[in-house]
Amino acid sequence: MKQTQSQEADLQELQLAIPLEASMMAVLEPMGYWSRTLHSLMYESNPQMMLSLHQSGTLTSYLNEQEEILIDRARQLEKEYRKLNPLNREATHLVRAAWNNQAKSFAAETLLSNLSLQIQTLREEHQGKAKH
Repeated sequence: MKQTQSQEADLQELQLAIPLEASMMAVLEPMGYWSRTLHSLMYESNPQMMLSLHQSGTLTSYLNEQEEILIDRARQLEKEYRKLNPLNREATHLVRAAWNNQAKSFAAETLLSNLSLQIQTLREEHQGKAKH
């Protein structure tokens, strides 16, 4: 319990240490969904990573690179969903639209889960290295 409170306090301290221009990046507005989502996840789960990227001047380029990678991965996951859940040839337009939305939801949920896990793992690895 105390360790969890300590970790939360450390996380809040890091979030407060991040310069305003990094945490509230005005350049996020024109960025794509995955860049904004990744930025938000980093702020919530691994502010040290965000601070480090900001200090090195690579935060924006990192988010843009990850956007492209995540878009490609989302497309792959949508295709995977469609292969695993084939649609009847006689399906109506509404059924096809729902199936398409399910594929997109599957891809988004899978990516969000994977991103959260990866960012959390990176944070824990960084904390482990800092203790040693």
